[in-house]
Amino acid sequence: MAALPIHRPSDARDSDPGQPAAPEGRCTEHLKRVPELRADRERIRNAAFSLACQLDRSRLLARHEMEAHARAILAALNLPEAYVGWTMVALGTAFWRDQVMSVPTSRRLLLLPHCLRDTGACPAEYDEFGLRCQDCGACRLTGLRELARQKGYRVLIAEGSPIVLKIILAGHVDAVMGVACLIRLDAAGKCDQARLVFLNAGDGPVPADEAAAGLQGNSITEGSARAASLHASEKEIEPLGNLHATPAFQRPLARVLARRAILTANERARQASAA
Repeated sequence: MAALPIHRPSDARDSDPGQPAAPEGRCTEHLKRVPELRADRERIRNAAFSLACQLDRSRLLARHEMEAHARAILAALNLPEAYVGWTMVALGTAFWRDQVMSVPTSRRLLLLPHCLRDTGACPAEYDEFGLRCQDCGACRLTGLRELARQKGYRVLIAEGSPIVLKIILAGHVDAVMGVACLIRLDAAGKCDQARLVFLNAGDGPVPADEAAAGLQGNSITEGSARAASLHASEKEIEPLGNLHATPAFQRPLARVLARRAILTANERARQASAA
């Protein structure tokens, strides 16, 4: 399973002393655009993999080094600067791929959003680690947790990132699996913009542009969310599989997470529009 490995602050200091930090207050939003065309993403991935094979993997890559390499890749491919952030992720994934593939599933975290639960039926309560699921079966969390545990994954249902960072910094996990979704509605309540990005479903973050495009211009329903997640999981991602989890396990998990994420994002967007 391709993913970025987790490195803690102490690791970075020890392996890369004296390296300059990024300028304080620097705005990087203009560098975070995801390449829209699959062909461009593939070109970047291939170039990143070729470059990574030539780099010294005995130490961490500093952020400024990754950015310099990413800019060089984009310049060689004649692609815009706006893809720098995405190219850095692709390079980091290629750089650490072998190490991540060797991470046992017991050292991987499946991060689930708490909004997957059925708020009307859920008996679980929150503690410092997030939602303490009771496996009551009222929502899909029970099945997802059981499937992940059978493969040896750690599972966390968290409200936000602070507890995740705490677990990472404490040294309990070395890789995280998740899926993200962003949806914006127009004045009529129809989907005006959608972005679907899968993690650990290919060589780096994998945007599901075709599935997202199918949502745009329409009202999002259970049926359309199901269709989009099915298309994305079957046509736009390529789980690599490994000794601990096959693509046959990873693909349906991604489909379920994507469907629920789409519906949750739509509801949040609806609430935000009404506010």
